[in-house]
Amino acid sequence: MPEKIIERNMLEEFFDNYRTFAMYCEFQRSVPGCKDGLIPVYRRIVHCAWEYCHASQFMKCANIIGATMQHDHPHGDQGIKTGLYSLINWYQTKYPLFTGQGNFGNTYTNSGASERYTEAKLSPFCYDVVLDEVIKYKGVVDWIDNYDKRTKEPLFLPTKVPLLLLNGSMHMAVGDKVDVPSHNINEVIDQIIALIKNPRHKVVLVPDHCQKCEIIDTDWADISKRGFGLYKVRGIIEIKDYFGKNKKYFGRKVLAIRSCPNLTYLGKIMTSIEKLVKDNKLIGIEDTEDESEVDDMNYILILRPGVDPNFVRESIYQNTRLQNTFRVNFKVFVDDGENVYTQRMNYTEYLQNFIMYRMMTKLRFYELRHQEIETRLHVVENYIWAMESGKIDDEVLSMIRKQKVVDDDALMEALIKKCKITDLQAKFIMNMETKKLSMGYYKKFCAERDELKKKSDECKYIITKDGALQQAIIDELMEIKAKY
Repeated sequence: MPEKIIERNMLEEFFDNYRTFAMYCEFQRSVPGCKDGLIPVYRRIVHCAWEYCHASQFMKCANIIGATMQHDHPHGDQGIKTGLYSLINWYQTKYPLFTGQGNFGNTYTNSGASERYTEAKLSPFCYDVVLDEVIKYKGVVDWIDNYDKRTKEPLFLPTKVPLLLLNGSMHMAVGDKVDVPSHNINEVIDQIIALIKNPRHKVVLVPDHCQKCEIIDTDWADISKRGFGLYKVRGIIEIKDYFGKNKKYFGRKVLAIRSCPNLTYLGKIMTSIEKLVKDNKLIGIEDTEDESEVDDMNYILILRPGVDPNFVRESIYQNTRLQNTFRVNFKVFVDDGENVYTQRMNYTEYLQNFIMYRMMTKLRFYELRHQEIETRLHVVENYIWAMESGKIDDEVLSMIRKQKVVDDDALMEALIKKCKITDLQAKFIMNMETKKLSMGYYKKFCAERDELKKKSDECKYIITKDGALQQAIIDELMEIKAKY
């Protein structure tokens, strides 16, 4: 039977197909999630490093890249490598999620070694603020099928702080570009706490680039309100006296380049300055010396006698990328449980959404913790009851000794019926070591019961008391602020 031919306007078909492609690219590659602030490849690298590689110790980056490509992200190893290396480098990620050993590039040039020569592990910051709760209880987040439906991957990670604001995100979408700068963790946490205490608080934040820079000519109240705008950044150029190895330059004024804006590397700045000098577009520079170290940029421009260093510095800013204009385009994708869509948010809207997500995740954490505590308490209390009532000596041990065949299920059913206990309690008693029938262990279980009751009451208080959950989040944020 011939297939039915559907007539369609070619222009409409093109736009429908292109829209579908654009949405796929935004959700799967370039737009960060509103909840955890990570683009998919970053989330998958972190997940696979924890779940499959157990990367608490240094291991080859090739292992992490291979596991990520195998389980979660089959889009090619180079994209995963670029993502992993950027999560290691302090000049690309303000609060790195990995710690590395080897050559991952530097502030001179972003050219790292092959993944077979480098090693990485999850950073303490990542364990504390990204993975802590999901390691304890996987149920704190929702899990979805991976690309081939063989395993599960987290829809979002339970971040305790808004990573999108801390580390920023600059990625190309189809016909658009996400531009969220990095910010200082202390300032972000202060704004979250202020918003929790006063929902009408208006958030205003100023970016804090990975390298120390100056931000000039910017109305941050307006940008924070709109989630969109331009701002100008300058790398640090210090004016000081020469104290190098060449004695003929003693007493001369020099310019020391100490930092670059994001996505700007010293090697290109040096090339630009050399070309400007050669073309006589930048005058007054007699010589250069590079005294930079791995994590300390210090490129020295030695000036001619009598030259105004402020004039030369301003010329460098005007003619190189040491002064650059950046854009804020606070675009995220939102999953509200019913619909998934992209949205530009302002700073206040984003933090309000983060607080709601954090409260939901924290509530799930305490509910799972309370369930675990009550399960253990159920077993411990029955053991104490059995010891105090003498049932272990009179009934349980006698029943176990009389068992003629190895049938744990039958024994468990007999214990449940005879002693009127639950299956968890029966299993605990069956597997208990004989040495634990002593008075010493009895006292130990009594102490454990008291501690479990205390923890259970704390969980119930946070779950049920108005304002207790918010206060728990505030206390947690203050601990993170003190540590990082």
